[in-house]
Amino acid sequence: MMLGKWHPCAKRRATLTCREFENEGLASFNDEFAGRHQIDSSCKQNAVAPRIAMKINCNSIASQKRI
Repeated sequence: MMLGKWHPCAKRRATLTCREFENEGLASFNDEFAGRHQIDSSCKQNAVAPRIAMKINCNSIASQKRI
């Protein structure tokens, strides 16, 4: 999980608990991205329902970089 400097947990040294993670809005790659499958699997194993606030399409990012 990456956080901006302004985020309340940014200066924190302790790991987020599953419940704290579950309460954060996530910007995540779409369901086709391999990393997303790992996140979803870890969440399922820990009975965590991630709150996906935004899905990013990796194909659109790649095409924007070529411009």
